[in-house]
Amino acid sequence: MKKSLLISVACLVAAGELQAQDGTGTEAVGGDAPVLSVTDMAEVKVMSEVPNFIPTTYTKGNRILFYTVATDYPFMSSGNAIEGDFVIYDENFEEIKSFNVPSPEFTAYTIIRRRGAVTDPGTGVVTYTGEWETAREESIPGLYSPCQSLSLRTEVEGRSILQSNDVRFVLTQTLFNEDEKFEYLYETYEVKESPSGKRENDRDGDGQIDEVISYYGVYPTGLEIRQDDGTVIFRHDNEYGAGDAILYYVGGKTFMVVYEQSSETYRYKYTVYSVAKETSDISYVKSVSGRLRTYPNPVRKGGMVTIELPVGGTSGVERDVRITSMDGRTLMRKQVGAGERTIQVPLQGMASGVYNFTLTENGRAVENNRIIVR
Repeated sequence: MKKSLLISVACLVAAGELQAQDGTGTEAVGGDAPVLSVTDMAEVKVMSEVPNFIPTTYTKGNRILFYTVATDYPFMSSGNAIEGDFVIYDENFEEIKSFNVPSPEFTAYTIIRRRGAVTDPGTGVVTYTGEWETAREESIPGLYSPCQSLSLRTEVEGRSILQSNDVRFVLTQTLFNEDEKFEYLYETYEVKESPSGKRENDRDGDGQIDEVISYYGVYPTGLEIRQDDGTVIFRHDNEYGAGDAILYYVGGKTFMVVYEQSSETYRYKYTVYSVAKETSDISYVKSVSGRLRTYPNPVRKGGMVTIELPVGGTSGVERDVRITSMDGRTLMRKQVGAGERTIQVPLQGMASGVYNFTLTENGRAVENNRIIVR
């Protein structure tokens, strides 16, 4: 018989007692902890945290509500992402509702295209000039925590207050509309080719590419606002990478800012939305992104990188691009003409690593980006 255990980690540590049944129906009580099989462990649910509360500002009728989350994979959940069985309680800790947010499963993989080996019968030299062959290598499937929490920036007596990560909240009820359903932020994922591009190799040194490796990883694609029945009431599509949501409540108005940053191309973007729960309206206001683009990125050692520049450089303004190492050493400086939108920079002599590109105007840094040299 399969078992489904609900274990509170805090209670286990404090009491040192656990009650369970083994496959024969006998009980293990007190300090003799039961031995769980792999099948059992896959079904263990662990309370991820002590009961939390929903801010009364965002509950129907400013009602006092608490919630807990029991997760199947406590060691997978990290940071501000969680998933599992949500249980909501009233102020007397009587259960009033429960729902489940499952963890999606994805498998990253690599596509390898190689030319076959050809041996010269006279010299015995092996070159990779044969027919192209394709192979696929899959990683171990992984589960991803979809529920994201909101941090809050507000004001007290006109002063800006940033709530710490410790009090970020996951559930609301009337933040985005005024119905009875509960709301949460849900991050979506998909498997797609790495933004870093393909890796090309010359295995035999004849100057011809004979191996191409393409990486397909699991990437966040957007943030959705979902209700406890799974209904999607809003979606933000990511452009650069993982998104993080910040709530602004200022002057009686509510705004939601979604910040994205790519860990591979180092580009960033933030998008501002206004929130009007009275009309269930979440409206786009503005988006701003980093404008100094470098490509290819990553770039091979000794290669040439192209830098796209934002509009600027009026008469009398001195612009230049500086390349610095991660320890702050200036390695190269290139002057940029007025109105110039792209420049090419040779990378001869630069070792593999990460470098900063900074655009300055009259000595003041106005844009920056990073590039990876392989």
